[in-house]
Amino acid sequence: STATMMGATFRPICESEKKKYGIAKGLVVADPGTGSFFRQSQMKKGFVITNINNIAVGAVAELQQQLASGGNIQVAGFYPGVQGVYYYTIQASGEE
Repeated sequence: STATMMGATFRPICESEKKKYGIAKGLVVADPGTGSFFRQSQMKKGFVITNINNIAVGAVAELQQQLASGGNIQVAGFYPGVQGVYYYTIQASGEE
């Protein structure tokens, strides 16, 4: 299931993606949109979020909970086919 938060749309990774990337869970940025999430991060479509504030995430509800808490959150993950881990700091809106 997908969810839209701060103008961006997210979905859990599927089983084939888990195998392909060698990870147990994660969230895909299905559409970065043009809202505050994108404006703060310039994150691109397809980015795989693996951790938020150093906690592994795989469910949209986990991301919603972190964003609802307000304050700065650190998003970590990778772009498929690109080496390295990318980190983004997002000022959470404090709303779901």
